[in-house]
Amino acid sequence: MGIDVVLFPFTTPKTTAFLGYQKSKLVGRIAGILLIAVGIMVDIRHQGIGCFAVWVIWGVMFILLLIVRNKREH
Repeated sequence: MGIDVVLFPFTTPKTTAFLGYQKSKLVGRIAGILLIAVGIMVDIRHQGIGCFAVWVIWGVMFILLLIVRNKREH
């Protein structure tokens, strides 16, 4: 999951307008690296919980993306 964010950083148009394309891409990649690190740390401490937490975070982000896309289309 974090590798996807590192390879394909998603940043909103507002972030791109605020920081510029290159910096917003860097911020997206840093967010992916932090996602990987937090997942690893939690998974080491509580086996299986880190992976579950990352999936929950991804699910919430996906639902928020769907809401934003729906607002843009209507």
